[in-house]
Amino acid sequence: MVTVRTWLTRERQGPPVDRVFDAACDLMLAARGLETEVRERPADPPPAIAILGVLEATLRTLQGATRELGAGHPEPEMDAIARLGDALLRAADECERARATLLAAPPTR
Repeated sequence: MVTVRTWLTRERQGPPVDRVFDAACDLMLAARGLETEVRERPADPPPAIAILGVLEATLRTLQGATRELGAGHPEPEMDAIARLGDALLRAADECERARATLLAAPPTR
């Protein structure tokens, strides 16, 4: 099992473009893993507040990555990537709102 610590400390091999692509693939695999774990969880609901906090932070980090990704591209491509970054930021804001709603809700048990 790959933990956050082993993932963050491992050394990527190959040219920078391959390492960036590998990191993006790792992100997709992590998202699939989260989806599987939440779906296959026993009767208890998943810890939504904590997961939403991590998703919010991830989306904000991805927004920063898209800003870097757009650097150096011609204007139309930069605009398209900037719109994606804006959408990621809006999604992060929605995670924050959902988390606040869950935190304000009375306990169900």
